[in-house]
Amino acid sequence: MPALTCSRCGAANDGDVRFCGRCGAPLQPAEGQPAPLAQAPVPCPSCGTPNAPSARFCGVCGKDLSQPATATPAVGAAGAAQSAAAAAGLATRRCPSCGMENAASARFCGRCSTPLPMVGDAAAPAAMACPRCGTANAPGARFCGACGLTFAGPAGVTAQAIPAPAFQRASQAQVWGGTPHKTRQGRPWALIAATFGVAMAVLAIVSRLIVPGSSPVCRFGCPPGPPKPLAPAGPPLAQPEPTYTSSALGFSVAYLPNLAPQTDAQSALWQLQNGSGVQFTIEIQGEAANGRTPQQLVDALQQKIANGATLVYNITGAELGYMSGYGNVYDLHASPAGGQAEEDRYIVEAAVQNGVAVELWAESILTQDTSDHPSPAELLPDAEYLSDTFGNTVLWQGEKPI
Repeated sequence: MPALTCSRCGAANDGDVRFCGRCGAPLQPAEGQPAPLAQAPVPCPSCGTPNAPSARFCGVCGKDLSQPATATPAVGAAGAAQSAAAAAGLATRRCPSCGMENAASARFCGRCSTPLPMVGDAAAPAAMACPRCGTANAPGARFCGACGLTFAGPAGVTAQAIPAPAFQRASQAQVWGGTPHKTRQGRPWALIAATFGVAMAVLAIVSRLIVPGSSPVCRFGCPPGPPKPLAPAGPPLAQPEPTYTSSALGFSVAYLPNLAPQTDAQSALWQLQNGSGVQFTIEIQGEAANGRTPQQLVDALQQKIANGATLVYNITGAELGYMSGYGNVYDLHASPAGGQAEEDRYIVEAAVQNGVAVELWAESILTQDTSDHPSPAELLPDAEYLSDTFGNTVLWQGEKPI
């Protein structure tokens, strides 16, 4: 079926969808092109539930519909009746958000993950937000309908939402891999070794006293021996961390010793490349907030560094250092002069304390994450890791690391 091009962002979409998969705009067939024909529902390879042809995950069990079935699932009488009804265009449930026709047994939309209220319910229960991508899911759901994240335990026991892993607060000692905590598991062996050493020393002294021909023990007027080493006067000095401190605004950020940034009075800039030679950029800068909120600062910085970029998603619980803030991920189609067009990703965050705003942004080419639990940011892994690491070490003037 011919693809449909979004009139708002230019993204190519499957011919059987009605809304753009990138920006959510309604899709209209090109002039003279027939409207997409309805296709048969796709049965879930795990539970047998019929799903819409464009659904990426099962609306009931969260199974990835793009994976081939490993075994033919057993479908009961209810499942068979639902499949027949869906194939005939009957007993389906329309999504109130995107208009997607879903199977009657689906609890949330297979395309946009909007919860589907049961027929006759007075009010739909509150949705559960995915801790990774922020998509609203049905209460009690075990899998995210958008990214497939598992966020529930055994059947019937709903797990608590997990905080977003990419921007969790960490101390500077944790960032640079401080000394691991010692345990008491080795103490019995240390005690045995010390006892054995003392016993051997006692035996050596006794043998020198009683064995004939051994060297005599000096008791009076002995020559001076070698000088004893001096005990340390205090604790060993800690290795200092390289730190940039803004001379204009007083905030600071720590970094790895081999990654010195380009600096001025208000910013630190890193222009780096990964092991394959692909370049990426990270910058932390400060300015006077002048009454602006972190969201207003993020919007202004995005217009400055990536004008025309499209919002991908909002970063839930965004922080810089120990200060809560605001952050977004953006997508931008770039066409360098004389170069090949490329698609870039941007992370933009900001936080404010005592009238001083600190802002972080990172940029790299769009990188598809094919791991079992992919990151929705889809930056280069090195760019995402270092921006998170640098952002966790930000301190405003007067703050002390925990």
